[in-house]
Amino acid sequence: MAAGDWYPFFLVDRITFAAAGTGTIELVIGSTEEFEGEEMFAVVSSGTFNITRVQDQGGKGYTNADAGDPIPGALLVTALDQRSMAGKFSTPLKLVPNTVLNIDTTGGTDTATLDIVMRGKKRSLA
Repeated sequence: MAAGDWYPFFLVDRITFAAAGTGTIELVIGSTEEFEGEEMFAVVSSGTFNITRVQDQGGKGYTNADAGDPIPGALLVTALDQRSMAGKFSTPLKLVPNTVLNIDTTGGTDTATLDIVMRGKKRSLA
């Protein structure tokens, strides 16, 4: 791809956390890239999880969720077959160069492995 051309891209990260543990998904954009996220998928191996914060390293928040009022993972994952449901954004989530999007999570009663995939488009600025 030539510099400046948008192309489809999936940002991914995986974490494993103990029962009632915490973890942070990190979606990283390089120093010469831009990304526009269109939807987010979540797949958990077992157990349950909650999202307690979504924030970039500059402090810009993308939810008002916290530990006392989290986003239940069940909203993103179907209970019976664990296939992910997409959380589609009404406006693309724009991540500029050198951005890390942090998604803080807490686990339920079982150890779990959580995969987050954000589908969107990326372009090189160099």
